[in-house]
Amino acid sequence: MTAPGHPMSNTMLSRIERTQRRCDAAARRILLAEALLVSPPMLLQRPTAT
Repeated sequence: MTAPGHPMSNTMLSRIERTQRRCDAAARRILLAEALLVSPPMLLQRPTAT
């Protein structure tokens, strides 16, 4: 996220992952998905049981 000019702290990322913070901006979702090498819709899916 920092490389494309959108800094995000580890705390912010952790809160998003634990659904304690919403990731409202579509642009941030796209950048986050690119950083994680997944599709943007994948970020919105609930985890599946393994």
